[in-house]
Amino acid sequence: VARASRAGNELCADPSGACAQRLTKSASLVPLLQPVTRLPARCARLLLVTEDGEDNEARSFVRHIEQTSRGAVPVEVLSSQLCRGACALSTLTHSDLVVAGMSSFAYLAAVLAQNSSIVAFGPLLGEETEGSGHWRLRQEQSGRPKASVVTTAAALEQALRAKLQPKCWPRSRA
Repeated sequence: VARASRAGNELCADPSGACAQRLTKSASLVPLLQPVTRLPARCARLLLVTEDGEDNEARSFVRHIEQTSRGAVPVEVLSSQLCRGACALSTLTHSDLVVAGMSSFAYLAAVLAQNSSIVAFGPLLGEETEGSGHWRLRQEQSGRPKASVVTTAAALEQALRAKLQPKCWPRSRA
Protein backbone atom coordinates (compact mmCIF):
# COMPACT_ATOMS: atom_id res chain seq x y z
CA VAL A 1 0.00 0.00 0.00
CA ALA A 2 1.44 3.38 -0.91
CA ARG A 3 0.04 6.78 -0.05
CA ALA A 4 1.35 10.13 -1.24
CA SER A 5 1.11 12.81 1.43
CA ARG A 6 1.59 16.50 0.84
CA ALA A 7 3.29 18.33 3.69
CA GLY A 8 0.45 19.87 5.70
CA ASN A 9 2.86 22.09 7.63
CA GLU A 10 3.29 24.04 4.41
CA LEU A 11 -0.44 24.36 3.81
CA CYS A 12 -0.52 28.15 4.05
CA ALA A 13 2.93 28.83 2.59
CA ASP A 14 1.40 29.68 -0.78
CA PRO A 15 -0.30 33.11 -0.55
CA SER A 16 -2.73 32.16 -3.32
CA GLY A 17 -4.06 29.28 -1.24
CA ALA A 18 -3.51 26.87 -4.14
CA CYS A 19 -1.83 24.30 -1.92
CA ALA A 20 -4.88 24.23 0.36
CA GLN A 21 -6.91 22.94 -2.58
CA ARG A 22 -4.50 20.01 -3.04
CA LEU A 23 -4.21 18.81 0.55
CA THR A 24 -6.11 15.70 1.58
CA LYS A 25 -6.19 15.66 5.35
CA SER A 26 -5.10 12.37 6.88
CA ALA A 27 -8.24 12.26 9.01
CA SER A 28 -10.39 12.19 5.88
CA LEU A 29 -8.69 8.94 4.79
CA VAL A 30 -9.46 7.13 8.05
CA PRO A 31 -12.84 5.72 6.92
CA LEU A 32 -11.51 4.77 3.47
CA LEU A 33 -8.55 2.80 4.83
CA GLN A 34 -10.41 0.75 7.46
CA PRO A 35 -10.13 -2.46 5.37
CA VAL A 36 -6.33 -2.08 5.29
CA THR A 37 -6.08 -1.59 9.05
CA ARG A 38 -8.05 -4.81 9.65
CA LEU A 39 -5.58 -6.98 7.73
CA PRO A 40 -3.54 -9.46 9.80
CA ALA A 41 0.25 -9.24 10.10
CA ARG A 42 2.29 -9.81 6.94
CA CYS A 43 -0.62 -9.12 4.60
CA ALA A 44 0.22 -5.46 3.98
CA ARG A 45 2.94 -2.89 4.41
CA LEU A 46 2.22 0.80 4.04
CA LEU A 47 4.70 3.18 2.43
CA LEU A 48 4.01 6.84 3.07
CA VAL A 49 5.66 8.95 0.38
CA THR A 50 5.92 12.51 1.66
CA GLU A 51 8.05 15.61 1.45
CA ASP A 52 8.58 15.78 5.21
CA GLY A 53 8.35 12.71 7.43
CA GLU A 54 8.08 14.94 10.53
CA ASP A 55 5.08 16.84 9.17
CA ASN A 56 1.98 16.82 11.40
CA GLU A 57 -0.16 15.23 8.67
CA ALA A 58 2.41 12.47 8.07
CA ARG A 59 2.80 11.75 11.78
CA SER A 60 -0.98 11.72 12.28
CA PHE A 61 -1.45 9.28 9.42
CA VAL A 62 1.29 6.92 10.67
CA ARG A 63 -0.07 7.04 14.22
CA HIS A 64 -3.58 6.22 13.00
CA ILE A 65 -2.49 3.24 10.90
CA GLU A 66 -0.27 1.84 13.66
CA GLN A 67 -2.97 2.21 16.33
CA THR A 68 -5.95 0.92 14.36
CA SER A 69 -4.03 -2.00 12.87
CA ARG A 70 -2.58 -2.82 16.30
CA GLY A 71 0.84 -2.95 14.70
CA ALA A 72 -0.15 -5.54 12.08
CA VAL A 73 0.40 -3.09 9.21
CA PRO A 74 3.94 -1.71 9.42
CA VAL A 75 4.39 1.84 8.15
CA GLU A 76 7.54 3.11 6.51
CA VAL A 77 7.87 6.84 5.88
CA LEU A 78 9.73 7.72 2.70
CA SER A 79 10.51 11.42 3.00
CA SER A 80 12.04 13.40 0.15
CA GLN A 81 15.41 12.99 1.89
CA LEU A 82 15.17 9.21 1.49
CA CYS A 83 13.19 8.90 -1.71
CA ARG A 84 13.22 11.79 -4.21
CA GLY A 85 11.08 12.27 -7.36
CA ALA A 86 11.73 9.17 -9.47
CA CYS A 87 11.95 6.92 -6.40
CA ALA A 88 8.68 8.31 -5.02
CA LEU A 89 6.87 7.93 -8.33
CA SER A 90 8.19 4.39 -8.81
CA THR A 91 7.13 3.43 -5.28
CA LEU A 92 3.61 4.68 -5.89
CA THR A 93 3.19 3.26 -9.39
CA HIS A 94 4.42 -0.22 -8.44
CA SER A 95 2.24 -0.69 -5.36
CA ASP A 96 -0.74 -3.03 -5.18
CA LEU A 97 -2.81 -0.20 -3.70
CA VAL A 98 -2.19 3.48 -4.43
CA VAL A 99 -3.99 5.90 -2.11
CA ALA A 100 -4.27 9.26 -3.85
CA GLY A 101 -5.61 12.54 -2.59
CA MET A 102 -5.83 15.89 -4.30
CA SER A 103 -2.15 16.53 -5.09
CA SER A 104 -1.15 16.46 -8.74
CA PHE A 105 1.75 14.14 -7.89
CA ALA A 106 -0.55 11.56 -6.29
CA TYR A 107 -2.91 11.78 -9.24
CA LEU A 108 -0.02 11.31 -11.71
CA ALA A 109 1.00 8.19 -9.79
CA ALA A 110 -2.60 6.92 -9.93
CA VAL A 111 -2.72 7.43 -13.69
CA LEU A 112 0.65 5.73 -14.25
CA ALA A 113 0.08 2.86 -11.79
CA GLN A 114 0.13 -0.65 -13.13
CA ASN A 115 -3.24 -1.86 -14.42
CA SER A 116 -3.21 -4.53 -11.71
CA SER A 117 -3.01 -1.84 -9.02
CA ILE A 118 -6.02 -0.67 -7.06
CA VAL A 119 -6.31 3.11 -6.91
CA ALA A 120 -8.17 4.56 -3.91
CA PHE A 121 -9.07 8.21 -4.18
CA GLY A 122 -9.56 9.99 -0.86
CA PRO A 123 -12.46 12.39 -0.36
CA LEU A 124 -12.25 16.00 -1.44
CA LEU A 125 -11.96 18.62 1.28
CA GLY A 126 -15.42 19.04 2.73
CA GLU A 127 -16.83 16.17 0.68
CA GLU A 128 -17.29 12.84 2.39
CA THR A 129 -19.65 11.21 -0.09
CA GLU A 130 -18.95 8.39 -2.47
CA GLY A 131 -18.98 8.69 -6.23
CA SER A 132 -18.30 12.40 -6.51
CA GLY A 133 -18.31 13.83 -10.00
CA HIS A 134 -14.69 14.89 -9.50
CA TRP A 135 -13.43 11.33 -9.01
CA ARG A 136 -15.64 9.88 -11.73
CA LEU A 137 -14.11 12.42 -14.12
CA ARG A 138 -10.57 11.64 -12.94
CA GLN A 139 -11.18 7.91 -13.37
CA GLU A 140 -12.45 8.47 -16.90
CA GLN A 141 -9.52 10.77 -17.74
CA SER A 142 -7.01 8.27 -16.37
CA GLY A 143 -8.16 5.49 -18.66
CA ARG A 144 -7.94 3.07 -15.73
CA PRO A 145 -10.37 0.15 -15.62
CA LYS A 146 -13.39 1.31 -13.59
CA ALA A 147 -13.18 -1.70 -11.27
CA SER A 148 -9.63 -0.74 -10.22
CA VAL A 149 -10.70 2.69 -8.89
CA VAL A 150 -12.36 2.91 -5.47
CA THR A 151 -13.64 5.80 -3.37
CA THR A 152 -15.24 4.00 -0.41
CA ALA A 153 -14.16 1.54 2.26
CA ALA A 154 -16.68 -1.04 1.02
CA ALA A 155 -15.35 -0.86 -2.54
CA LEU A 156 -11.76 -1.00 -1.26
CA GLU A 157 -12.51 -4.09 0.82
CA GLN A 158 -14.10 -5.80 -2.17
CA ALA A 159 -11.09 -4.97 -4.37
CA LEU A 160 -8.63 -6.15 -1.72
CA ARG A 161 -10.54 -9.41 -1.22
CA ALA A 162 -10.26 -10.07 -4.96
CA LYS A 163 -6.54 -9.29 -4.96
CA LEU A 164 -5.18 -10.71 -1.69
CA GLN A 165 -4.88 -14.28 -0.49
CA PRO A 166 -7.79 -15.65 1.61
CA LYS A 167 -5.52 -15.83 4.70
CA CYS A 168 -5.61 -12.04 4.77
CA TRP A 169 -9.34 -11.98 5.54
CA PRO A 170 -10.08 -13.32 9.00
CA ARG A 171 -13.74 -13.60 9.99
CA SER A 172 -13.41 -11.07 12.80
CA ARG A 173 -10.78 -9.03 14.52
CA ALA A 174 -11.64 -8.65 18.21
